[in-house]
Amino acid sequence: MVLRSDLFDRRYKVFERAEQFLLEIEREAKDPSRETIRDYVIAMGEAKFLFNQKVCEGLDEIWDKWAALHGIRGNNYDAENESILLNWVHNRLQTLPHIFDELRLGGDLVPR
Repeated sequence: MVLRSDLFDRRYKVFERAEQFLLEIEREAKDPSRETIRDYVIAMGEAKFLFNQKVCEGLDEIWDKWAALHGIRGNNYDAENESILLNWVHNRLQTLPHIFDELRLGGDLVPR
């Protein structure tokens, strides 16, 4: 079952990249490093081939929230909206495994 193991490893790498992206946003209260952003973009592309639509939509939502947060920190700083978005990031970090339900052991390892 080398293929199943490889599929799990590739899927878990996408999860790790998403988690790192969120962690850097939350812990540093600033944009992730360029390397982390690059890794996240790669993970979003890989997810299209490794996961169902739910995961791809979840990753897109994370990207959209970060883009909004990045924009708020630009020219029109808005502390209230920044706080709301950082709270969303914190909550998503706690619930991130729920997006990746295909990673659960004993679950279906075949993309839908």
